[in-house]
Amino acid sequence: MKITQSDKWVYYTSESYRGFGKQFGKWMFYFDNVVFAEQVCRIAVADGVTVRAKHANLENGIGGFYANADDYQAHMRILRFMLANDLVRKTTSGKYFDISFKYEDVDGCDAEGRIKIKLSDFFDLSDGSLKPIYVQDKIC
Repeated sequence: MKITQSDKWVYYTSESYRGFGKQFGKWMFYFDNVVFAEQVCRIAVADGVTVRAKHANLENGIGGFYANADDYQAHMRILRFMLANDLVRKTTSGKYFDISFKYEDVDGCDAEGRIKIKLSDFFDLSDGSLKPIYVQDKIC
C-alpha cells in the first residue's frame, strides 16, 4: 500500500491501482478522530474493499472510498464496509442518511448527465438490509 500526503489529504492506494474510468467518485464519511480515519482507510485498501481511499489531513473531517461509477461490485463492497464500521450516520429516528456517491469532476459530463447513486439504491435505510439487485439505467 502506498500512502501519500498533502496539506489537505492523506491518500491510501493499493499496489493494484491502475486508475479509474471516465466516471468515478467516492462514498464519503465523516470522522472526529483521525486515528480512526487512518485505520478504516488502511483496512479498506488492505482488504480489497477499494483500491483508493482518503481522509482529511486534520484531527476531524471527511474521508472517502473511491470507485468507478459503473462498478456495482465496488459500490457493494464499499457500502457494506461503511455500514459494518458505522461510517454512515443515522437520523434522529434511527434511519440511515441516504448518502450519495460523489463524482469527481474530471469526466466533462454535467451533473444532469450522470445517474444519481444513493445508499437507498442498494440498502434499506431503516435497517441496512440489502435490497434486490440495483441496475443502473444510464451512465453519461
